[in-house]
Amino acid sequence: MSEQQTYRVHMASPEQRGHDFAQLLRAGRKAKAWTQEDVIEEAGLSRSTYLRWEAGRVERPDPEQVRAVCRVLNIDPREAAVALGYLTRDEIGLGPEPPHPESPACRR
Repeated sequence: MSEQQTYRVHMASPEQRGHDFAQLLRAGRKAKAWTQEDVIEEAGLSRSTYLRWEAGRVERPDPEQVRAVCRVLNIDPREAAVALGYLTRDEIGLGPEPPHPESPACRR
């Protein structure tokens, strides 16, 4: 390999990143038995922003808003960074991805 290595990581499509972030938010909200309105109020987000995020339409979310929603939903912000495609689990020392609540492993 050359002295200058190319950093290559498989990056998910914008649609997949939006889906992953939405799934993370829904799981956090449901774990607290909250409505979308509860999250909006507690995190101080606009209604349109949060509803867009939960629908998987995430372009360039404001980092402070992401931190706020992670804080109120007890989501590790590193998980949000991974879901949004900014980092990989390996880069930040997270173990394997936990099973999603909809997966067969979680329904046993």
